[in-house]
Amino acid sequence: MNHTPRPGHPTVSPAPRRRVRRHRATVIAGCYAVAWTGFGLANLVATGDRINSDARLLVSVVTVACTIAAGASAVLLRRGWPRAAGACLLLSSAMPTFLWYPLNLVTIVVGVALIVTA
Repeated sequence: MNHTPRPGHPTVSPAPRRRVRRHRATVIAGCYAVAWTGFGLANLVATGDRINSDARLLVSVVTVACTIAAGASAVLLRRGWPRAAGACLLLSSAMPTFLWYPLNLVTIVVGVALIVTA
């Protein structure tokens, strides 16, 4: 792509475009982290009575911890720490989702993408 200016038009470097794309990707990942947090809590409430009574405490603690990690990921993204946010999303992928396990795979992909592209 040739960046020679046309007469009467200022030169625009590609750097601001990259920043806009990176900001847009960060916003999308942050929205996913917030949605993942909501899903984790909703999943715990919906399946809480179907969990074996011996495992209920363990599943509840893991779900709450993973939900906190997903929420921390959104906060870290907002503060400009994408690698730490990706690590938190990877931690939150350990959330027990039962039959919704493909969502865990999406969380792993988003977390790794944040770590690699930062």
